Amino acid sequence: MATLVTGERTRAQVREASRAERHRAAEMRREQRERDRQLKAAQKAIWAGDYLPPEGEAGPRMGRSLVPAHARAERATTRVLRTQYPFVAEEGLGSAGAYIGWDKLSRTAFCFDPFELYARRIISNPNITVSGAIGSGKSSLMKCLALRSAAFGRKTFVPGDVKGEWTPVVKAAGGAVISIGGADGAKLNPLDEGRRPERDLDGKVVTDELWARTVQRQRHSLLGALTSALLGRPLDQDDHTALDTAIDATVKRGGVPLVPTVVEELLAPSLTAGLPLGAATSEQLAAMGRAAGLALQRITRTGDLAGMFDGPSTVRFDPAAPMMSVDLRNIPQGSEALPLLMTCTGSWMESALRGADLGQRYMIYEEAHRLMPLPGLLDRMRDQFKLTRAWGTANVIVIHRLSDLDAVGAAGSRERAVAEGLLADTSTRVVYRQESDQLEAARRTLGMSEAAVRAVSHLIVGSGLWMVGKRTFLVGHQRTRWEAQVTDTDAGMGAGA
Repeated sequence: MATLVTGERTRAQVREASRAERHRAAEMRREQRERDRQLKAAQKAIWAGDYLPPEGEAGPRMGRSLVPAHARAERATTRVLRTQYPFVAEEGLGSAGAYIGWDKLSRTAFCFDPFELYARRIISNPNITVSGAIGSGKSSLMKCLALRSAAFGRKTFVPGDVKGEWTPVVKAAGGAVISIGGADGAKLNPLDEGRRPERDLDGKVVTDELWARTVQRQRHSLLGALTSALLGRPLDQDDHTALDTAIDATVKRGGVPLVPTVVEELLAPSLTAGLPLGAATSEQLAAMGRAAGLALQRITRTGDLAGMFDGPSTVRFDPAAPMMSVDLRNIPQGSEALPLLMTCTGSWMESALRGADLGQRYMIYEEAHRLMPLPGLLDRMRDQFKLTRAWGTANVIVIHRLSDLDAVGAAGSRERAVAEGLLADTSTRVVYRQESDQLEAARRTLGMSEAAVRAVSHLIVGSGLWMVGKRTFLVGHQRTRWEAQVTDTDAGMGAGA
């Protein structure tokens, strides 16, 4: 019997083909599920760190252990582990304070407020030292810190703006600028008694007698430092006795005490305050004060400072201003009298800021290295630093080179000890790029490690090594476009800093 074959499949063949197609689809789904399971297992093994079996890999020369190894788990904080695992990032100083930039090691924001850090006992005092080569960015840093700190109620005062670079910053903050040596002929009387606080450092009410002694010490400290700098030697007992007597006589003569009056009392005593012990006659007293009188005469009649400090103050200090500076750009940069001028303006401003009820504030001493070769002026600055916690001030000294300390005196000398003590009284040290010949001085003076010295030698403009208490940070300072316009002195970040 013959069978007829046509191009159409039978019903049984269609059913068989459909069944085979379902089987293939199910097999593909099973294979896909198996691949997904294996992928998840591999990913889980990676995250769990399951790279090798506990006993090691099997095979010749694979270091397989006969006995399974058992590692004991240890628990420790990152404060301890960071000494063993250097990749553990520093936790930072927290978010309190003004934003400075970014921590280059932890890649996090770096904020700074010396008053907050002092309150948390991270630092022992709020004083700051900023050092760096010209153009490294240190001046831009201080200007931005002042501007940003104003938002936290911190005031900033610059008693000696040698280059006039702070003027646009102060005006932008709504502060006041006092220009000395210009056409307006502004005068400051460094013997002004200043602001009288309600209470002393011990919290006791300031009586008239206590206030008189405080002002007398302030005036003697200033005139003694100026006289020592002008004479080029420390004052002896005759100098001190004659100076004290001249100041007392000037006060008893009435009116506002002026430097020219003190000079008159030194060279031709009026005996208004009587003769001090050790001087039998006015002629002997005049002989004792002759050297000091002739030296101070350079401030009132001759020299670069004549006409600036020989009369009553013609400008008013406003302690409520958010920012204030004394512009000294009209004084020749190479003038030998510039450190004396900075001391006079600093004393005038410091006396006006006396008291803990004025709020926390910065006192920024630009070009502080100019004062270091003059021990008398350095002594006075050191004494001012001792009052920082009582008056609520953070003193900031800005210098170019740490080797400037070598000009103060030989290692081991009293003068050198005073200069190094001044740096020791700053708990925060910011080091910007140093020239190669300055690295050893930076390492020796600041106690920097070899790694820190290498980092400082390769810093780019705007980056600094921050040593805050016992902790160290590598910080890149960042500015807004507006800040860059206000704080730039020339071109590039911190040019001329």
